[in-house]
Amino acid sequence: MWKLEKDKKDELHSLYHLTADNLYPDNFYKMHVGSAVWFFSVTTASALKLAVENELHEDALTTAWFLQKVAKWFEVVSSRHLKTSITKKNKEWRYFILDNMLKLSQRIEVRGSVWKPLNMGMILFAVSQRDICEFLFANNFHYLMLSRFIQDALENVFGQLRRRNGKTQTALECRWGMKLITISQFLSKSSVSYLSDADIYLVDFFTNKGKELVNTDSCTPLSIMPISKEVS
Repeated sequence: MWKLEKDKKDELHSLYHLTADNLYPDNFYKMHVGSAVWFFSVTTASALKLAVENELHEDALTTAWFLQKVAKWFEVVSSRHLKTSITKKNKEWRYFILDNMLKLSQRIEVRGSVWKPLNMGMILFAVSQRDICEFLFANNFHYLMLSRFIQDALENVFGQLRRRNGKTQTALECRWGMKLITISQFLSKSSVSYLSDADIYLVDFFTNKGKELVNTDSCTPLSIMPISKEVS
């Protein structure tokens, strides 16, 4: 379907958000989370449904249904905003999404095998996240962003190491790269395979040079002192 739309001269494409790398990834591009998010999306599911309606495909509704399930599940487990987080008011609906993926993971067969680490990981994640939510809600927490329980920040560091030192690197090269990344990752944003971990960068503090900051402890203004040449 993507090839047919690519060869068309018409500007209206239902799979406009996908590229050849999304459909035919290499071993390292398979780890690109952004590509997986674009593929397992409501947009792709809608395109498949449209293909069935236009009689371009006959049995794509099951795939479209699965893509919608994964997209809704990922929206919950990667929530970084209050709107998509789990709260005391919407927790039953969020739990329903997690339970659906749990039941689906129990029945999924990957390449003919009944169980894979993927199945166990999905089940363990769904059960543990629900228990954590109940524990925190019982201790006066009002909402929970599940993105803080995934390892995007760690994987982003690994991605920067591979980009700097290559796909295969020695322990010494990894050590040198870690020293540079430890400083540089707090100064600027870089292109990585995983999604943004929503961290605060030190460069944001330097953009406020000359302005006053308020100390929340004493409620007194603090002036940002310029860095001297000797210190720099």
